Amino acid sequence: MSRRHRVLILAVALVGVGLRLGAMLFGSNFDYDSYEVVGELQSDGENVYAWTGRYNYGPAWFLLLGQFWRLSQALVGDAGLFRIQVVLILIAADLVIAYLLLRRLGPVAATLMLLSPVSILITGFHNQFDNIAIAVGFAAILLIGNAKEGAIDGRQMTGIALLGLSIIFKHVLFFLPLWMGLRQRTWRRGIAVVMIPWVLFAVSFLPWIYDGWWGIYDNVIKYRSFSNAPLVDALTLGLLDADALGTVGFVVFIAAILVVGWWVRGQDHVTAFLVMLGAMVIFAPAMANQFLTIPVAAVAAFPSALLGIWTLGGTWHLVGDSDGLGFSGILPPFLDRAEMGTAVHIAPVLVLAAGGWHWFRRLRTQRVAPAPRTVDVAPTDTVRPPPTSLRSATSP
Repeated sequence: MSRRHRVLILAVALVGVGLRLGAMLFGSNFDYDSYEVVGELQSDGENVYAWTGRYNYGPAWFLLLGQFWRLSQALVGDAGLFRIQVVLILIAADLVIAYLLLRRLGPVAATLMLLSPVSILITGFHNQFDNIAIAVGFAAILLIGNAKEGAIDGRQMTGIALLGLSIIFKHVLFFLPLWMGLRQRTWRRGIAVVMIPWVLFAVSFLPWIYDGWWGIYDNVIKYRSFSNAPLVDALTLGLLDADALGTVGFVVFIAAILVVGWWVRGQDHVTAFLVMLGAMVIFAPAMANQFLTIPVAAVAAFPSALLGIWTLGGTWHLVGDSDGLGFSGILPPFLDRAEMGTAVHIAPVLVLAAGGWHWFRRLRTQRVAPAPRTVDVAPTDTVRPPPTSLRSATSP
């Protein structure tokens, strides 16, 4: 990359950071308020899982919140510095994702990631931390790489452990180990890639399980967010009641993740990772505003007109929604949700699905061609060299 390009990327990064910091000025919502509750509990040495139902994730995030709260109280005595620390760590995660996109796919992808208004609003205003799990997971799959055979070396084992850390922060990528396992050509490698991250996630709860088991069970294991399954709700024309929609949506999600994971098993590991980010939201059994940030890296990596429309629609929703910036008059009344209905999320999911399908069709034509079959020939025969195999556009 030329010096001029590096300067431009640095300028874009500074603008992106500034916009995310500026988004704090619009206030906060329920999720950030929960962070203050959790940070104070952890700072006081309490078991978060035993004391509040406002925390639904692995322990890594609340351990960070506890440290942020202690520092905030020690230095300024109020929550102002606490909010800044939360936003700064989320900005750091966005920068890591942008850097990895820059290294793998070039400056356009990094720029679109840094300037995505969806990412800016979720990071700066909403303060949900899906991007931390994604950044750690992205680094993990780069370390694991495309290797599918042989012994697992130290670099790959580090990647597998990082995949576990990603899930411990937030189980956004809970099924990614399964996807990576499907890519392996030996049972030993496949089992290691799948089970080690999941075991690390389970073991991470042990220090808090004695008096926090029921909180872990009720608020983490059983937690289903809002069972609104936008894609299923759209395809069934809204005829399913809430309980049926939640059940059918979860079954469809599991089936879709397995099918899509099997379908992309031959793709480059970065491509497979980006496909997962899109598939998770398209087939999501539950949808909330912060889910819109999950596929931003994929949208940035492979931009198209449809995915541009998705970005604009998601931004429009986050600006006008009552759980977003709440600008009155931005959304029509039937889309300004009061009780986390499904209609507000159906349009973004359908557009993302259309853009994703267009993307998947492109990937089908980019799969690596099979190796040519070998045949025995007489010594005097002339053997033509096999045709050059096609390489995926996202191959390293």
